[in-house]
Amino acid sequence: MLGQEKSRLRTPEQLHRIFYATRHLRRLDRLGYAHFRRWKLYGEEALARHPAVIWLHGDALTVEYQETPLAQYTVRYQPDHKHFKAVPEARRFETPYRSLQGWLWELDETLWHLAKRLPEYAPRKKRRKKPMPLQLPLLEDPPVAQE
Repeated sequence: MLGQEKSRLRTPEQLHRIFYATRHLRRLDRLGYAHFRRWKLYGEEALARHPAVIWLHGDALTVEYQETPLAQYTVRYQPDHKHFKAVPEARRFETPYRSLQGWLWELDETLWHLAKRLPEYAPRKKRRKKPMPLQLPLLEDPPVAQE
């Protein structure tokens, strides 16, 4: 499968250049989700605000923390082959990073969505120029009687 390439050693810089297109760095938000291409993808709540790595290879997307896979997703692409149309399958892995506090009830796919589509960006509304208000005098000068 690899042919002549199986015996060639690569430097870390070369590997970084090769895999740069499929490796993306993100920071998990306060609930443990990574934001990627207008989607929120669950990593791990116990790792909130920690850096995570998103690996994208074909239709498989994996969220990792320190080389430990947290979750894996199957993605479907829009016709441009860049943006995601849907994330039909999601799978969480058992990791040592789980929260020690247990859940009050077992969450299933109807109660807890591991992948959420974010709303599209709304175009900014142009501000209408308001006319400058006219400052009226506070006190009117009394008419001066002429004699």
